[in-house]
Amino acid sequence: MKRIFNLILISILIVACEKPIEGDLLIENVNVIDIRTGNVRTNFDVLIIKDSIAKIQEHKKGTFNAIKKIDGTEKYLIPGLWNMHSHWIDTYEYFFPMMLANGVVGIRDMWGNFPVLSEVRHEITDGELIGPDIFSAGFLVAGANPIQAGASDIAATPEEGRAIVRRQKSDGADFIKVYSELEREVYLAIADECQRLGIPMVGHLPSKVSLEDAITANHLSIEHTYGINAFLHKQYIEAKKQMNNQPNTLELDEPVKSYVATYGIGALDYDIDNLDTTRIPELIELLSKSNTWITPTMVVEKGTLRRYDPNYDPSVLNSYMPDFVVNGYYVKDTLKTSRDSLNYNWNRKNYEFLIKLLKPMFDGGVKILAGTDHVVRFSYPGFSLHDELQIFVEEAGATPLQALQTATINPTIFLGIEKNIGTVEEGKRASLILLNSNPLKDIKNTKNIDGLILRGIYYPKEELNNKLNNLIENNRKPQIRIVLDSLITKSGIDVAIDEYHKLKKEKADKYNFGQRQLITLGNSLLDKDEITDALKIFELNIQIYPKLSHSFVGLGDAYFKLEKYELALDAWQKANELGGYTTHTRIAKLKSK
Repeated sequence: MKRIFNLILISILIVACEKPIEGDLLIENVNVIDIRTGNVRTNFDVLIIKDSIAKIQEHKKGTFNAIKKIDGTEKYLIPGLWNMHSHWIDTYEYFFPMMLANGVVGIRDMWGNFPVLSEVRHEITDGELIGPDIFSAGFLVAGANPIQAGASDIAATPEEGRAIVRRQKSDGADFIKVYSELEREVYLAIADECQRLGIPMVGHLPSKVSLEDAITANHLSIEHTYGINAFLHKQYIEAKKQMNNQPNTLELDEPVKSYVATYGIGALDYDIDNLDTTRIPELIELLSKSNTWITPTMVVEKGTLRRYDPNYDPSVLNSYMPDFVVNGYYVKDTLKTSRDSLNYNWNRKNYEFLIKLLKPMFDGGVKILAGTDHVVRFSYPGFSLHDELQIFVEEAGATPLQALQTATINPTIFLGIEKNIGTVEEGKRASLILLNSNPLKDIKNTKNIDGLILRGIYYPKEELNNKLNNLIENNRKPQIRIVLDSLITKSGIDVAIDEYHKLKKEKADKYNFGQRQLITLGNSLLDKDEITDALKIFELNIQIYPKLSHSFVGLGDAYFKLEKYELALDAWQKANELGGYTTHTRIAKLKSK
């Protein structure tokens, strides 16, 4: 008995003498969600040192110590969220606060601007800018007649496709994004070059490529479910044979025959009334056994329907956004009257079909990524990612855990970084969300954020909300472009520019001086053929934002209208060097002259 007592005493003394493990941030008594299994470890302490999770253990006061302590009682800790189909463009001063307030710690940018991206990444690394981790494609790789005419790298031949892959990889692309109108042989050459160089190929499934061909070509993620409807079409097998010039015993019906001959097998995506749902198990098996992931972006499909819904009121979300983005969300009256029935009815049917398809895809092991395609059609940075997860659960019937995985662990597996991030485990990067309620019980609880831990730094809800409020306040300020436009009309361009400098020096906090203000003004002046004035506005913006490609695009447009072609070419080439989205086609057209 005495021996047992002595052992107990010694143990007590040892524990008493142990010094607490020191860290930078301690989240005490929190419930930790295992994103792999859905298990919840209750009442745990999580110690963070620098940017990593150092220790996780049952709540024992005194075991850990930290510079900053957070009470996690009755709260839930999950990995930070990833948006795997985003377009942050260069408007990060708006979009980053919106992302972070919603717990988004990483994005996959599907349309990259390398000069801006490189600078932003450096600023984030150096702590000058608070932003998410960014993985990025380069320009879209499109065919000879591109849908996004000015914003693509054009691959009209297999050799051009291979050269683009090599150049984009050298420029720093994390993956190559292919687009809808690529010819089949060009697409296959791009896929082969991607595999040879070890860079992933993602993007739209081109209309002239079958789903099976894409899987064989290691098309790593298919965006927006392109090609899925086509695979389920009643005449898919016959259409594939026709497209590949194979013997075909069955004649295709019209208009399917002419559609496929002109546009490729992807045309079947739009024949929503002739799908064969008995082939869904075959589709699920094909996808689940492949390396290909699907990014449904359902919130954008829903956004298309919302364009025609007079009861949908996104005014709060719009208040965070730059107006040049929001203005494009709304259907013009002419479109409503001439195309409303055709567009709306097809989009409604397509949305309803994809919703029904998602549940068997989740349950059948298809690899799914959460993405929103912001800022397209009422898709808002950060906010719409939660809407996507809600659609998965509340409309498609996925479990909350399945939905959460599409925005946490699945992205890190896809990106090959799951050893470093994506779960709440020791040794992983501390990019986490502290929630006030359990998201496994109600997926809406992902919105109930108490705080964000980004690379080990804690941002409480109040600070995140303040950043959102700053966006609202800035948008409410008089826009400097409107002030200048009025002055140009009344007093001329030189007076307007003098007033700009004066206001920016004396009243910078009273006006909205966002970096797109002068560009929008310059483009408006060009539209009114006030070319010399536009030229001076673009030159002014270049002085202020010398690395903003849009200024040089506008400058080139002004010179082109003045028929100063050499100066236009110089400006566009400079925009191209800075990652300009709309210069490739302009340069090609000018050189052809």
